[in-house]
Amino acid sequence: CMIVTFTTVGYGDVSPEGHLGKMVCSLAIFAGVVLIAMPLAIVGNNFVIAWEERATMTFVLQVQRTCIDRNISLLGIQKLFEDADTHGSGYLDYLEFRVFCEELGLEYTPSEARRL
Repeated sequence: CMIVTFTTVGYGDVSPEGHLGKMVCSLAIFAGVVLIAMPLAIVGNNFVIAWEERATMTFVLQVQRTCIDRNISLLGIQKLFEDADTHGSGYLDYLEFRVFCEELGLEYTPSEARRL
């Protein structure tokens, strides 16, 4: 049966011989593929999201630890942020973010900084 070949399922030792058996087998194969493929895509997507959030949380924890170790107050962090925000937009672009990290003594590779 072509469906068995396309889905790479294979019959194993026993295979249906009648048309009805082949049709039931084909339906079971398609149902299995659909029921497995959809949850795998959802789980995979959620894993990627969780991994990205993990990187962000790691950065936040490093900033917190650095501020505690250096006794930097909330006002001190705001001052660092304002100094790094050269455009005055209230947001840090990539280059401003790199300056902010350097001021705090956080070393990130360019690819790591882009992901954050």
